[in-house]
Amino acid sequence: MRTILLAGLALAASVATAAQPEVKVAKWKGDVKACFLLAFDDGCPSQLQNAIPVLNKYKIPGTFYLFPEGGHFSWQKDKWAKAAESEYIFLGNHTISHKGVNAPEEFEPQVTKCAEVLKAMQPQLTWPRLVSFAIPGGVPWKISKEEVKSVLDRHHHVERPIYHGPPFFCGKTEEVLKLIDTTIAKGGMEHVDFHGVGGDWLAAPTDYLEAICKKLDASRKDVWAAAAEQHDKYVAERDAAKIVKVAGNKMRVTFEVTIPGLDAKIYDQPLTVVVPAEGWKTAKVTVGKAKPVTVEVTDNKVLVDTLAGPVKVEKVK
Repeated sequence: MRTILLAGLALAASVATAAQPEVKVAKWKGDVKACFLLAFDDGCPSQLQNAIPVLNKYKIPGTFYLFPEGGHFSWQKDKWAKAAESEYIFLGNHTISHKGVNAPEEFEPQVTKCAEVLKAMQPQLTWPRLVSFAIPGGVPWKISKEEVKSVLDRHHHVERPIYHGPPFFCGKTEEVLKLIDTTIAKGGMEHVDFHGVGGDWLAAPTDYLEAICKKLDASRKDVWAAAAEQHDKYVAERDAAKIVKVAGNKMRVTFEVTIPGLDAKIYDQPLTVVVPAEGWKTAKVTVGKAKPVTVEVTDNKVLVDTLAGPVKVEKVK
């Protein structure tokens, strides 16, 4: 009798486990195939004149790495502050002087002094916050990767990938458009970095940037065009996230998202959670204590953008 009882309990547990909905965090925001970043170094005047209007036109984010002690910055500071009011324009740290560092103790003030300027320029943002950092090129850099990371970690900065863009890489329009297609096919992240746009130094034509933005705009179902800090937040949260307390049936799925080990005040990029909804046409989604929202169901799944907390997804029809 005891053997039969234990076997029955094991079978019941197996059925319950099998019936549990497979809720997961999407690799990229929106459950798209890939992620693509645009970055702009040195705060070139042509970026204000030519690049930012293109990004705003196509609603594509870009990260602009400034060094405030550059001679061209003083007469542009107010323009950069105004530009950063756009939801598509993000300011990054390119050190205060772009003169490089010869010893570890020189590095931290290069980061913190630039960060202070960025903070003063953007009072509309919540600080502290995650800031993208780009090592300046063409200058002495005599500290290790570990020494760089130690300083950046202390000040909520994340280093961007090594420079990749015109005129040295993907200098032709057809090359960069192919790069976008390849990134989508591989399902990863890629980036293109600029200096001048239609002028200044190491310049790429404005038409080159416009072709990229037009391609990214037309490919939104496949690629997430993100700012560097949005990407960095999402990846850190995605890799740390856990889906717990999953329960459901043909009419409802409930679960909770936890993101252990990360400061929620810094890592505030909503994750996309994929919820199976076989045969559903519409669903009602309740995230935490927020008002329920009715959404269309596509490809037998519901996409929920959420940070840590409880979620309830119910079939409407």
